[in-house]
Amino acid sequence: KTEETKIASFISTLWDIGLDVGHSVRKIHECIDESKKDISTQTNLMEARFLIGSKSLYSQFTTVISENLEKKKFCDGKIVELKQRHSRYNDSFQNLEPNLKESPGGLRDLQTILWISQAAGYGSSWEAIRSSGIITKSEQLQLEKHERALTLVRTLLHVQAGRKEDRLLFDFQRLLAAELGFRTTSAKPATEQLMQVVFKASKSVSLLSSIILQHLNETIHQERDVKPISIDTNFQIRSGFLETTSPGLFNKNPRSIFRFFSALHDHPEIKGISARTRKELWHAKKLINDDFRSDPENRSAFINFFKKQIGLTHTLRLMNQYDLLGKYLPEFGKICGQLQHDLFHVYTVDAHILMVVRNLRRFAAPDMSHEFPLCSKLIGSFKRPETLYIAGLFHDIAKGRGGDHSKLGMSDAKKFCEHHGLNTPDTSLVVWLVEQHLYMSTMAQKRDISDPLVVKEFVRKVKTQRRLEALYLLTVADIRGTSPKVWNGWKGKLLENLYYLALERLKIDPNKPQNLVETKKRNVKNRLTAYAIPNTTYGRFWSKLDESYFIRHEESEIVWHTRVINYQGSDNQALVRARLSPIGDGLQVLTYGKNEPLVFARICRFFEDTEFSVVEAKVFTTKDNCYLNTFQVLIDRYAENDYQDMINHIEHALPMALSSSSLPKSNNGRISRRLQYFPIKPEVDIRGDENGLNYYLQITCGDQPGLLYAIARILTKHQVDIKNAKINTMGERVEDTLLISGDVLSSARETLRLQSDLVEELSLAHKSKEMTTQ
Repeated sequence: KTEETKIASFISTLWDIGLDVGHSVRKIHECIDESKKDISTQTNLMEARFLIGSKSLYSQFTTVISENLEKKKFCDGKIVELKQRHSRYNDSFQNLEPNLKESPGGLRDLQTILWISQAAGYGSSWEAIRSSGIITKSEQLQLEKHERALTLVRTLLHVQAGRKEDRLLFDFQRLLAAELGFRTTSAKPATEQLMQVVFKASKSVSLLSSIILQHLNETIHQERDVKPISIDTNFQIRSGFLETTSPGLFNKNPRSIFRFFSALHDHPEIKGISARTRKELWHAKKLINDDFRSDPENRSAFINFFKKQIGLTHTLRLMNQYDLLGKYLPEFGKICGQLQHDLFHVYTVDAHILMVVRNLRRFAAPDMSHEFPLCSKLIGSFKRPETLYIAGLFHDIAKGRGGDHSKLGMSDAKKFCEHHGLNTPDTSLVVWLVEQHLYMSTMAQKRDISDPLVVKEFVRKVKTQRRLEALYLLTVADIRGTSPKVWNGWKGKLLENLYYLALERLKIDPNKPQNLVETKKRNVKNRLTAYAIPNTTYGRFWSKLDESYFIRHEESEIVWHTRVINYQGSDNQALVRARLSPIGDGLQVLTYGKNEPLVFARICRFFEDTEFSVVEAKVFTTKDNCYLNTFQVLIDRYAENDYQDMINHIEHALPMALSSSSLPKSNNGRISRRLQYFPIKPEVDIRGDENGLNYYLQITCGDQPGLLYAIARILTKHQVDIKNAKINTMGERVEDTLLISGDVLSSARETLRLQSDLVEELSLAHKSKEMTTQ
């Protein structure tokens, strides 16, 4: 009882000073019983250290624990535990807010090595493991170096947080970067430099720990005793794992590095690489130098990976995992582990690039053709598709150097193609794709592609059908490779529409006169006839429309507008109709009524209040001053079976909002935590369109509640009309393009005043923690 009282008092004292201490009081046989029930308890007991008390009792305790430990069962259990922990973090160390302790490549991985090593009798320190021959001296130094780095960052994180906080949250990244001496440069923010160091350390820990654990597992389970199956004089398969026939092969013949990956590719029955060979691959990166890169056989082997039907993504990812890809392509090595705080990329640059290559390869997989049918069809008939994969590899390779990464990447791509034997046309295509890889998404998401002049401008740059197909495929793969949240059906339909419009334009005889408006009217009339609507009934409505309406609206929209408004009894009552969108996800909403100030702003506020995301707005004013607006909206929180309820709600509630005499209040809702710590400085650009009649307003800023309403309100204040709006939301980043008109825009002074008001309204500085952080 006296001992128990003393222990209880001691534990209470530890709690009082803020330490999180687990505790128990047991006899030795009870410890054994508990350890057999739970591997965590077994691990804790195995880690026990003598502090004070009876040394003989402690010695007896450790001996009994060791004797009762089942090595194979413990090793298997800890590996299962590790895999389960990794799966909670999507098996990636490249999370934007990594857990320094629990994430793959974190400190817990290093502890797992020491636990299994101790259980296997190889010691519980890096020095002891090296002495037992499990790791080399250089591997020991690497592990100790990364352990110190991660421990330092974690310790400083705890100090900054004032609590036990193992997640490297956005809140602390800027503070830790400053404390560790990182300084923002023109090419790279200090936070990105910090995170690159963390990611590189985690990558090395993740790889080395998996190799060592595999080695320990093979040793404990005696898998080395299995007879190997020979592939050739250099490679063999043992227990399903590929390995070199003799240690030191890569050192003796560096060409064997790429030959090894070819063998791995040619034998799909292989389930992995042996631990010994994995170690040798990791050390082989030091063999890749200028002589290796300029060796014709190595160049031929590398380019052949791109020409094979399957296995490219797996090969490139493996080579990146062992730092071989970054050694062979030094430009790629510079962007490994580089985070992008642009608020829509969720992967590091190297992971994003390989994801884009993976997406392109996925288009070519027959069993995946249902995902993107058009992409699968195009890539199936695309000659020499390796040009696409090479363009994917190089499209973002110049990120973080400062300057335009598209321009800088062109020279890298050109040099690679020339060194690896691509012919002149294919080299030109790759270089052009790297330079223009953002062009199609910009045109589709920021410009009015229903305008023939916009399509003509796009085609003028694309020039050929092969370029069009290649750019379309790369664009879809690129957007899908930024973040799972960025891609949606609406963006997919925009790109597909632009592809077909451009394809049609490429096939038109430039010398043959075209009257697109009359053709569109004729097609619409034929479709209206199918609805038994004669020309005499909708002629009055069409007389209120000018040519720009027919240019900017698609045939299906004109048919819909005509059918709905044809039955409208009075222009004084606001008319609202909604339907499932025929062009992608979400709904299309038609609004029609007498024009008044702030009508567009009221509609935008209604959608924001009801949690609809506006992705496009076509705004038109009839000759008799009625607004005729068509909105494309996406729904975040409602399932498909609720769409009819949403349509009913919009058609009932929106007219009431439009008829209200009170003005909506500004929405001061919360912005995302990531945006609070990495705010985007608003950029506003106004420039004339091709005709000189209207202006393009381009806005880049952080996403925030009430954004579109705020923009509309400022424009109305300056007597500027909106004719079209493209809303492009990428994660927490917004890039909006509006087609606007107004007399004030002809005045440089008034235009500058409008820009200043927009920047002030959209600034997140007063809403973020930026000033507090600084």
